[in-house]
Amino acid sequence: MPIRFFPTSGSALARAVGCPAAEDDSSWPGVPQDDRDLLIGPSVSVCRFQRRGREAALGRGRALASENRHRAPPTIDELAIARKAARTMRIDGSVEVPDSIVKSPTRGIDERHFRDVLGQLPTGVAIIASRGSDDVMLGMAVGSLASVSLNPPLVSFMAARTSTTFPRILETGRFVASVLSANQDHICRRFAIPGGDKFEGLAWDSAPSGLPLIQGALAWIDCGIEAVLEAGDHLIAIGSVTCLDASRSGSPLVFFRGGYGGFATKSLMAAPQDALTKPLRLAGRARSTLETLAKALDLEAHASVAVQGHYVVAALSDAPSRSYSYSRLGYRAPLAFPVGAGLVAWEAEDDPDLTGWMPADEARSSSAVQQLARVRRRRWSVSLGHSAYDQLERVLGEVARGGGTDEEARELELIAALPSELFDPELEVDGIYNVRLLSSPVFGAEGEVVLALGLRGFDDDLSGREIEAIARKLVIAADRLTEKMGGRVPAIEEQQSL
Repeated sequence: MPIRFFPTSGSALARAVGCPAAEDDSSWPGVPQDDRDLLIGPSVSVCRFQRRGREAALGRGRALASENRHRAPPTIDELAIARKAARTMRIDGSVEVPDSIVKSPTRGIDERHFRDVLGQLPTGVAIIASRGSDDVMLGMAVGSLASVSLNPPLVSFMAARTSTTFPRILETGRFVASVLSANQDHICRRFAIPGGDKFEGLAWDSAPSGLPLIQGALAWIDCGIEAVLEAGDHLIAIGSVTCLDASRSGSPLVFFRGGYGGFATKSLMAAPQDALTKPLRLAGRARSTLETLAKALDLEAHASVAVQGHYVVAALSDAPSRSYSYSRLGYRAPLAFPVGAGLVAWEAEDDPDLTGWMPADEARSSSAVQQLARVRRRRWSVSLGHSAYDQLERVLGEVARGGGTDEEARELELIAALPSELFDPELEVDGIYNVRLLSSPVFGAEGEVVLALGLRGFDDDLSGREIEAIARKLVIAADRLTEKMGGRVPAIEEQQSL
């Protein structure tokens, strides 16, 4: 049976004409059952309206206030308006929507600008899961889970009209929301990528309803589907909460400015205000440059800054073709040889960031000096992939969620164990390399590095020639941003004197 629901115009109509009980055939004699369903909704009701004064109440079922049982039936004109206003969403996922809604004018609001502005609002991340009639587990990642009402307890989330999973969840009539913790960004990415069995190899438990909830989630909320509302290119699902609990303590996974992160003592969001004010302002000015790079190269582009001896990702733009990010907003790592040379290569010898970056032993110190010289000569820095680097990033993710002296020591130990030849090596033109990160500095008014533009997400190995071609484009973008921000690129003699 089709599931009926009203757009705004239908809601207004329902308030105007009232909603008698569908089971009471004598209420509206001569009005076909389909038309009563149009104004009321069937038993799988996604919208129910009661007339109480001028208010309309959303709810489940068809039991309506007694004063509506003897109301006069709607007129022919009212039914015609209702038929025109209502939309039908079928359980198989097809949505019958007029072109006027799908292709409505943008009213002068640029979509990219809209996303950027709303991206300033951090949101939590949750997995919406259910179980189909064929016992197949269903799941989708959302950043829109929200509390709606305390009495009765209601929550909501939004799903794109193009979603293939949401109609199947809607068919079940139930869902459980698992609120992800800061160390579960990999789970978010798993559920954000279309296709495949999202639960294969994933640890999960059963909610009281029997639906799958994600192990390690901070909280879970078990719900029945109460209503579905239209909202442009999305649908808003209202859930009636039947059971919920906070499973564990910890930091939540947060989506902010196009990247994933978490609240932690060492994260970008929790760093001291005075240490972050200028870097964040500068990173914000890099947004348009990052978006241009990401679109032109189909790579993730980010801006990193040096904050209190750490390398911090302060702004990020996703690759257009990707549904996930390689970096996390607020991701940080200690500035220590051989990581982060592009942020310290132009610093004075007695600068704390540079002295803290340089290794203590003489052999590694010689390698560090050569690495800095190559970065200054090229004006770009390259890091190559390696399993040791993968291990470091896993530890950095754990530290960002916990922090502490022991963890910092572990970070530095892993950084010290990284093969120095992975960072800024001399490249052979026809050599083949697994590139993890390319970066280029942006300079301030005194020729100092104020931030670095970085590129990640290289799916294929690249030749030395290809790396240099991409690096040249990155340097051009960095130089333009330097000029835009009133900075200057240091002269060659200044670089050689360092």
